[in-house]
Amino acid sequence: DRRVRILMDLAGPKVRTGSVLHPEGEGRLYASDRFQLVEPGDLPRQDGLPVQVVCAIPGILARVHAGDRVHLDDGKVATVVEGTGPGTAVLHILRAPAKGWKPKAEKGLNFPDTDLGLPALTEDDRAVLPVVAAEADMIGYSFVQSADDVQELQAALARLRPADWHRLGLVAKIETPKAVRNLPGIIVAASGRQPFGLSLIHISEPTRREGLSR
Repeated sequence: DRRVRILMDLAGPKVRTGSVLHPEGEGRLYASDRFQLVEPGDLPRQDGLPVQVVCAIPGILARVHAGDRVHLDDGKVATVVEGTGPGTAVLHILRAPAKGWKPKAEKGLNFPDTDLGLPALTEDDRAVLPVVAAEADMIGYSFVQSADDVQELQAALARLRPADWHRLGLVAKIETPKAVRNLPGIIVAASGRQPFGLSLIHISEPTRREGLSR
């Protein structure tokens, strides 16, 4: 006879790998190996870098810089950007499974040091928001970067539930160094208007020099 509270999660932008090109055989990669991360489309392979992995969302690689970290496959592989060019980035693997890592499509890509310019509230999120606003007690909000992101969601909820949207709990997922820097503004924007909590994903400081030296 207890009331069960329901939390529904807004997934936010999903950055994933696309197609993979590699030589005949397993194509496994190990720590200290290098490979290309490229934009969708046909791009020439660099000499000595036979493995090429597509970043499925166009435009992201134009925002990365040498020294930025890139994590793949739910953190199984940690890399650092060694260099960039038009539509491509060369990644140096810092950590990989002992038996090697075989790149595949539809694996997660995470850029903790890079401002990707992607909205926290995606079109897919907006499509499911009417159901979330009607049925959930709490909302998990992925990829929150700033107070503006919080206010954008609050405005959408106010349109859907004008009388009592502020009763919906909000759990902001803090996943990037940018979100940490903007944390005071996020807390003020959210907690001043509705029940609020934080989900803190482990975020380490950039290790550009250490990564490049490895």
